[in-house]
Amino acid sequence: IVEGPNIEAESRNRLQRYLLAYGFLPLTGMQYAVESVKSLLLTLSVMRHRTDIEDAVDMALLEQTFQSRIWGNVEWAHDVEREELISRLSAGILFAHLTSSSSIRRPLESK
Repeated sequence: IVEGPNIEAESRNRLQRYLLAYGFLPLTGMQYAVESVKSLLLTLSVMRHRTDIEDAVDMALLEQTFQSRIWGNVEWAHDVEREELISRLSAGILFAHLTSSSSIRRPLESK
């Protein structure tokens, strides 16, 4: 009934090679971060230092922010959720960074 997006084979292979360069523990941290913000792309962007944590969380909460502007903000609920997401994403990214080093991380293979 519902189909996922059509992802080109080259893009899929690049992503697979990128993720295979990490060991089990860093991938566990990444998984925690992805499940927190519900986005692999935001997590990888933070991992590569392209986006900071707060901006990534703001992007993850974009729809909620839009709805809050229309219908109003429940301060204690939305603010707590944002701070919780910041702490969860930070924890996952920090764990991934601390458990990946040059001795743990395998080099990327070319095609």
